[in-house]
Amino acid sequence: MKGFILSTTLVREEDKIVKILTPTEIFTLYRFYGARHSPIQRGNLIDFVIEKNPKGGIDRLRSPVQIPLLSPTLPLFLPLQWENFFQFLAFHFRGISTISPFYYRKLVAMGEELGVRPSLRVLVEGLFEIFQFEGILPPIGKCGRCGLPTGERVALEKNTLHWCHPDCLPSTPHFFSPALGELYLYRKTLLFSQGELEKLWFFLIGKGE
Repeated sequence: MKGFILSTTLVREEDKIVKILTPTEIFTLYRFYGARHSPIQRGNLIDFVIEKNPKGGIDRLRSPVQIPLLSPTLPLFLPLQWENFFQFLAFHFRGISTISPFYYRKLVAMGEELGVRPSLRVLVEGLFEIFQFEGILPPIGKCGRCGLPTGERVALEKNTLHWCHPDCLPSTPHFFSPALGELYLYRKTLLFSQGELEKLWFFLIGKGE
């Protein structure tokens, strides 16, 4: 069975609870760690075996083998961005156990794109494709606070992703509305400068917090 590691939580000495996203399910498994066991990391794609717990408790993660997806020659910051993206996904999928194959396929495609295209463009576009698939992107062009048409600069509500006037939402960053429109409608970041894209990335997921 193959899946992406969403999260690992230390529970006792070096043992961990591991959440793994597969094409159809998110599994929560117990991983026993010993000196001969290789480490596993959030964002890794692995092949693994599930060992049923005969006592009826949490099943065990056995024989995890990492499947190369990200190139080993990538810049050092890129695997960290990938890990932060998965930290966001772990929070996004909290409480969910059954999922659409769309997510697994999308994550594989994104991993293959990293190193070929600028990493933040791959990650932000992928995130908005997930939002679009889930139907959570709101209509654009009107302020989510006052209802009036928005202008050249738009502030975003973090939880709802509604567009707002910067004056209606002064405590959040604001962005160039044509660039946001291209992202919301077509999931493309072509109109974002690198600086604006970095600002959007940290606004959406920060360092995975």
